[in-house]
Amino acid sequence: MIFPHVRAGAQSLFLAMLVSFGLASKAAAQKSPPPPAIGEFVMWDYRDIVATSGVTLASYHWWLVHTWLQEESRRPERFVLYVTSPTNGPAGGEYATFYDPAGTIDPSPTEDDLNFATFFSLVSSLNATASRGTNQIEIEVLLDGSSFQTATSCASPPGTCSVGTPPVLPSSFSTMPCAMEWLATLAGTLEAAGTLDVLGGLTIDPELPGDGVGEALQLAVWIDHHVETSSDANLQALRYAMTFGVTSKNAGLYATARFPMTEQNWPHGLWQTAAGDSNANSIHAAVDSAGYLCWRNGDASPILDTVYMQVYAGCSDIGPGNNWQWMNSVDDPSTGNCGIKGTAYTARQPDDAAVRLSRLLRGIPQTEGPGTVTVVPDPSNPPNPTHVGITFSADATVLSRGTQRTVTSHLGVSDFLGPSAQLATGTLSGPQVPALDECSPGAGWKPLVGQGGWRPAGIAMGHGLPAGTPITDSAYLVTEVSAYYPIPGVQDSAMSSRFVFLFSAEEAELENCYGNPFFGHWTFANFSAFAAAFVAETASHPFFGTSDSSGDFTCAYPLNQKQLGIYDLRFACAKWGLGAYPGYAAGKPAPCRPVPPSTSCCPYVPHFDHDGDGFVSGRDLAVVLSQWGSCSETTSCWADFNFDGVVDVLDLALLLENWGEL
Repeated sequence: MIFPHVRAGAQSLFLAMLVSFGLASKAAAQKSPPPPAIGEFVMWDYRDIVATSGVTLASYHWWLVHTWLQEESRRPERFVLYVTSPTNGPAGGEYATFYDPAGTIDPSPTEDDLNFATFFSLVSSLNATASRGTNQIEIEVLLDGSSFQTATSCASPPGTCSVGTPPVLPSSFSTMPCAMEWLATLAGTLEAAGTLDVLGGLTIDPELPGDGVGEALQLAVWIDHHVETSSDANLQALRYAMTFGVTSKNAGLYATARFPMTEQNWPHGLWQTAAGDSNANSIHAAVDSAGYLCWRNGDASPILDTVYMQVYAGCSDIGPGNNWQWMNSVDDPSTGNCGIKGTAYTARQPDDAAVRLSRLLRGIPQTEGPGTVTVVPDPSNPPNPTHVGITFSADATVLSRGTQRTVTSHLGVSDFLGPSAQLATGTLSGPQVPALDECSPGAGWKPLVGQGGWRPAGIAMGHGLPAGTPITDSAYLVTEVSAYYPIPGVQDSAMSSRFVFLFSAEEAELENCYGNPFFGHWTFANFSAFAAAFVAETASHPFFGTSDSSGDFTCAYPLNQKQLGIYDLRFACAKWGLGAYPGYAAGKPAPCRPVPPSTSCCPYVPHFDHDGDGFVSGRDLAVVLSQWGSCSETTSCWADFNFDGVVDVLDLALLLENWGEL
C-alpha cells in the first residue's frame, strides 16, 4: 500500500522532473549552434607572396598537405587554390616543372620534388582517411589575369550558332585558351590516376580595371562556350566560378539564373534590369530566339555554378565604395573614410556585426555617421518651404557620403538625407526613410524601376524634410555601399545557394599603407561567432526571395554555412594566429614616404634609410642636412620625419636614434 501523501509527493516530484526535463530540452533546442570551425568555411588561398619569399612551390604545397590540412578541423570542403602562371620563367624551370599538367605522379614524393599532380594525389589520400564525410576536400583552381601571361599559342574550339553569336574573349584574358588547355590536360592526368574527384572546378578572379563587370561576364560566357564546344567530358564535369564585389549582385544573378533568358522564366525584374544593363550585353548577344545560349541546345544550366561575392572593399582616402564599418567601428568617425591619420578601430561584437551586415544587404542604413545633425531655420527666407539649414557637429569628408560641415548650409528638402542615409534618433516628427527590418513593400520598400535598376523608393530618392522640422543633435545612419539584394529576386533556393559570401581576414597590412580594417582586427573565435550569428540572422531576415509582377516581394532562402568563405589562408594564419604560413612573417609596417609629404600616405611611417642599403649612415645624414629648413607639402622633402613641415634638430635626433643597421 502506498500512502496518499507519499503518492502525492512522488507525483509532484515526477511532474517537477518532467517540467525540468521539458524546460531543459526547450533551452537546449533554443541554444545557438556552436560556432563553426575554420574547416567549415570555403577557404581561399591566394598565395600571392610565396613566389618572392624564397619558398618553393613544392615546399609550399607540401606544407599545405602535411601541416595545415593534417588537422581535420582545418580541412575545407572547397579549397580555392591560386595557380601562379605555369609559363613563368624558362622551360624546365620551377614553374613549368611544378605545374606541368601531365606531370608524373610520384607514389613516394618528398618536399623537394613534389609537383602539382602529385599534390592532388596527396589530398586524395587525406580524403581516403578522413573520419567524417565533411572532410572531403575539393580543390578549385584559381586563376587571374596574370596567370598564363606568356602563353599565346593556344586556340579555342570553333563554335557555330544559327541564331546568336559566340562570345569574343576579353583582351585582358587573351591567354585563356592556354589556361583551359592546361586544365583539360591536368584533369586527364588526374583521371588516369583515379584522383579526378579532388579537382572540383575553376575559379576566375577577374581583377579587371574599373568595375570590370561587363568584361567579367563576357569572360564567363566565353568559358561556357569553350567548355560546351570542347567535347571534353572532364571539363564539362567541373564547376565554374567567378568573384565579384558584393555590390555587383545583379551580375551574380545574370550568371546564376537558369535559362531560357525570358521575362517568363527569369525572376521578375531581373529580365527588365538585364535589358537595360550594358554589363549583360555578352549574354544578350549569345542567346537564341528561345532564350537559350545558342551553343547549348536547350540546356537550362546557368553560366556559372558559383559566384563569390567579396563582402569587403578597400579602405583608403582615394575613392568611394569603402565597406568595413559594419564589422569595425572607427574610434573617430570625423576622420573620414577610414581614419587616414592613424585612427584606431574597434571590432564590433559578432551579433552586432551580423545584424549590420544583414541590414546593409537589404539596403537599410546601419552605420553611424560622423557627428550629429541639427536643423536650423533658413534666415534668408523664413519659413522657406523648399530649403532647410543643416549643421553638423563635426567636419568630415567621406567620399561615399559627401562633405559635412559645422557651418550651416541650406539644402533642398529632398537632399537633406542622402540616398543612403536616415535619421536614427532625435525629435524628427513625421515619416523617415523606412528602417523596417521586414520585407514589406507596403511599409515603404516597394521597388521602383528606374536608373540603376530596382531600389527602394526611399533610398533611390532620398527623403524630403519639411522646412522647420525640429532636429537637434540627432544621430543618423548611413550605408557605406549601395547593396540591395531582395530585388530583383532569385528563381528558387537552388539559385540563391550559388552565392558564396567571401570575408577577409586582412587588416592594416605590412605592404598596404592605407590599411584595410577587415576581420584581421578580430580573433577567429569572433569571426566564427559572427558567421553563426549571420547565418541565423538570414533565417529570420532573409535577403534573397522572389517577387511577382506587381513588385511584391516574398522573403525566403536563408544562407547556410557552406555559403561563407574566408579570404585568405595567409591572412587567417597571420592575423588570427592559426599557423605559420610559409614565407610570411609579421613585422613593422612597411615604410611609407610621401613625396611630396601629404596625408594621402597613411599612416606616415618615417623611413630613415634614404639610399636603401640597409643602414642609416652618413649618406642618409647628408640628405637630411641638404634638406635642412622649411619643408612645405609641395616640396619633395624626405627628411621631415615628424611631419611638422620643417627639417630641424628634431628630425636629426630621430635619424640618430635609428643609426646603424636596420
